[in-house]
Amino acid sequence: MVTTLLWTLSLLFMSTQAAPIQKVHSHNDYLQAVPLFTALNTGVTSVEADLWLEDGNLFVAHTEGEIDTSKTFDSLYVQPLVKVIDEQTFGDLFTKDNPLQLLIDFKSDGDESFDPIVAALEPLRSKGYLTTVKDGTYTQSFVTAVGTGNTPLPRVIASNPRDLFFDADITSIADSPPADGLTWSKEIAPLASADFQAAVGFFNWLAAQIGVVTSDTNTQLKKHIGNAHKFDGVKSRFFGTPNQDSVNIAIIKDGSDWLNADDLQHAQDLLAQNGV
Repeated sequence: MVTTLLWTLSLLFMSTQAAPIQKVHSHNDYLQAVPLFTALNTGVTSVEADLWLEDGNLFVAHTEGEIDTSKTFDSLYVQPLVKVIDEQTFGDLFTKDNPLQLLIDFKSDGDESFDPIVAALEPLRSKGYLTTVKDGTYTQSFVTAVGTGNTPLPRVIASNPRDLFFDADITSIADSPPADGLTWSKEIAPLASADFQAAVGFFNWLAAQIGVVTSDTNTQLKKHIGNAHKFDGVKSRFFGTPNQDSVNIAIIKDGSDWLNADDLQHAQDLLAQNGV
């Protein structure tokens, strides 16, 4: 029922297809007017779902107290993505060469949630729609699933085949390998993220609250982004960013691959107006 309703509502958005804006990430995407489809219709190809495991079911919600049992991971994201890819609804908005990033924020215990979340991806997996590493061979597909939050890194590394990847800590990626004898890469962590305040420091964060981007903020951003980019295929993202256009533009101009956004159309317009 929920999937059918969302699919029907999504048709209202589909009169024109937005050009892809690969640098925008739909933060807490499930809070958009129509989860997944608001992003796709704005040209956004990175979406985030917070998952809670309760009684064997995966619910999408910001906090445990906000769980609505009609809003499941399967109904809001997995089945709609299968249908979109099956029917090529959005044309070449995202392809095997340029996949959609599905960021899965583990809110419940990571070890308890890992197997259920991996199992929930089966409808995409069975059709070959997930980016996968098998026996060391990386095969890109329409959707790259990345675990963040409480995602257990050892479980990700141990998975073979692996089609649920890891969101590394961008502030420590240069100094902390994923495990002995391993190096960060897209095969383990195609994304590296950090809270903006942790990345730039308290006083730089405080200045950013009023739209002031200090030279040291630029220095810190470029350092962390550069550290991520030293590893094969690892992209960068910052969350907890102040709602200031000047800060968002600085993040992208300093080289970040993704811009966290809640107002997707505004983010699209901001990047276009600034030529980034």
